[in-house]
Amino acid sequence: EIETSGSQADEDSVLALSQAASDPALEQTYCIKASFGGDIRRFSLTASSFTFTALDEMLQKIYQLSVGSYIIKYFDEEHDEVKISSTAELKEALRVSISLKSRRRGNSGSFNGKKTNSLKVFISTVDNAKMNGANPNSTGHRS
Repeated sequence: EIETSGSQADEDSVLALSQAASDPALEQTYCIKASFGGDIRRFSLTASSFTFTALDEMLQKIYQLSVGSYIIKYFDEEHDEVKISSTAELKEALRVSISLKSRRRGNSGSFNGKKTNSLKVFISTVDNAKMNGANPNSTGHRS
């Protein structure tokens, strides 16, 4: 079943993202929890720096990854692994994460009286053969 309207927590987060650029005092911080090969790291990005490029650069620095050697994913409300490769997709991932948390907490959108705007991402390495669409065992001929 598809939900067509967001919770108040969703609307508050979208509002915070749009207001932060005009008023630094309102700027919100978002917690990112990243997991790569069993190594879990936690860091924050401000609303004004909440971009795919900023996330990508932070992950490269933390995990010593090279550009294009990994992909970033999150789990959506249907438990599908969804790839993040742009700022729009990153913001959608955050919106989904906040929505799922607010449902679990009775639409309060908070934990111990504090708003929880966090996103958990999973990093995996890219197999070059799959990335190029080639099968390394294939000769290019059908048998």
